[in-house]
Amino acid sequence: ALLGRAAGPRIVTRTGARAGDAIYVTGELGGSRLGHHWRFTPRVAEGAWLARQSAVRAMMDVSDGLAKDLRALTPPGTKPAIDGAAMPVSAAARRLAMHTKKSPLHHALCDGEDYELVFALARTANRAAFEKSWRRAFPRTRLTCIGQFVLAKGFPAGALQLEKFAGYEHFR
Repeated sequence: ALLGRAAGPRIVTRTGARAGDAIYVTGELGGSRLGHHWRFTPRVAEGAWLARQSAVRAMMDVSDGLAKDLRALTPPGTKPAIDGAAMPVSAAARRLAMHTKKSPLHHALCDGEDYELVFALARTANRAAFEKSWRRAFPRTRLTCIGQFVLAKGFPAGALQLEKFAGYEHFR
């Protein structure tokens, strides 16, 4: 167990995202079984910076796989419309895919222990300005918009069906 308290005036939880909000991730995803889970840099500074941005509505770390963890951020009545081509797939996920016969995208969505951040950015935010500020603050940490939360009845063709992917299951 880990106990703590907020270091600033604003706490960003897993709830708060709304339909139309953009979905972002830090870093690259997948392939943790090749050793990333032993050698990683926690995104503490990045998380603190994001918490200070009023346009960030919800946030969490990716520990059980993006496909599973994103469910905790998804507002009721919406679905995450993820663009598979936009996913920041790690080189380790690509290497692992050659041995497992699963796609690199599968590993990026399902492996877990990525320890990256996933967050919702308000649909009204100036995304270009936000991304420019990010690059100034964290020039070595990749930031990728992978989709947005959409109303379930308006799910776009071509978006990933995350229900078809599972993350890490602790008691299996």
